[in-house]
Amino acid sequence: MSSDSLKQESAESAQDEAEHPARDTVTWTEAIVPIAGIAFSIYYLATIWDMPFEARMSGMLVSGSIFILTALLAVRWCKDAIQHGVDSGIWVLLGETNTAIARRLSVLALTVAYVILLPPVGFFIACFTYLLASMAVLGVRNLRHLILVPLLATGLAHLLFIIVLGISLPEGIVGGFLNSIFGDVGL
Repeated sequence: MSSDSLKQESAESAQDEAEHPARDTVTWTEAIVPIAGIAFSIYYLATIWDMPFEARMSGMLVSGSIFILTALLAVRWCKDAIQHGVDSGIWVLLGETNTAIARRLSVLALTVAYVILLPPVGFFIACFTYLLASMAVLGVRNLRHLILVPLLATGLAHLLFIIVLGISLPEGIVGGFLNSIFGDVGL
């Protein structure tokens, strides 16, 4: 090999390293999402097991999808753990900025508020508000994204669960008012 080709190969290697830095270790904190996803899919499957056939089949589809995707994450984490080793990750969490910790706590508080307010407020308003507030807390500043993503996600969930699958979700005060005006038309 000539010195020019060695220099070029070294430059390409440095560029590749800059674009995809090598990992030293994986952390236990990175395993939280796969473990929680697998546990949630098993829990979800257990809760829908006694439901009517149609609801059970759609629940099995959702649960199976979650299980497969999070199992793939778990396999990737295990592969990286075997190749690079495992660190506790606690120092990464403790070394994070106050902003990151505040965002995590804010999303946790929003999630608790969502669960508490879902029955009285209703699914559509609670879900839309939760998604919008969470996106704002996590740093989304584009107003179009802040409105459209929660609106489309909530509308799609409404369409899928209430209209297509016929699953009853909390309607809340506003939903009750709209149903009294328009009748039971799936709003």
